[in-house]
Amino acid sequence: MVFMRKFDSSQNVYDFVSCSLQSLKLPDSSPFPSSSPDNDNNNNIDMLDQQQKQKSSFFILSYSHEKFIEPSSTPNYKTYITSISGLRWYANKHIELSAIDLIKTSKITSFLSSCSALVLLIGTNSTHSTAATQIIKQVQHLIENVRHDYKHLHDYQNLAVV
Repeated sequence: MVFMRKFDSSQNVYDFVSCSLQSLKLPDSSPFPSSSPDNDNNNNIDMLDQQQKQKSSFFILSYSHEKFIEPSSTPNYKTYITSISGLRWYANKHIELSAIDLIKTSKITSFLSSCSALVLLIGTNSTHSTAATQIIKQVQHLIENVRHDYKHLHDYQNLAVV
């Protein structure tokens, strides 16, 4: 589902993104491995180290409104944000503003290769000169590319379009 909404303040954007992150699949919030009589102390330490290394990360590709939100980190997840003023779903004359083209750049592919979930907060820059039916096709194309190239983001809970 694609939402198009105008934000009055950076706090409204922050609240909207926070809700979007909550809708994505988060790992078990327990920082400790479950214990059983068969586990010895060394196994518990190894499991804890492994869980810490597998901390979820969320990559947010956004237009300029996201610049007001700082990346955050908790014991369970970390967010990485790339905010680009003028970002559109597709911009054939300005590939530096085209989300479809940017997901192929080395900087973005490094995030996409390692993130647990992707949030696309593109905004309304595309709507000024492009028909809604064309924008929907562009969004669909971008999602298909991400799901094809990054199998770990294939599940609908690992990709949010806001």
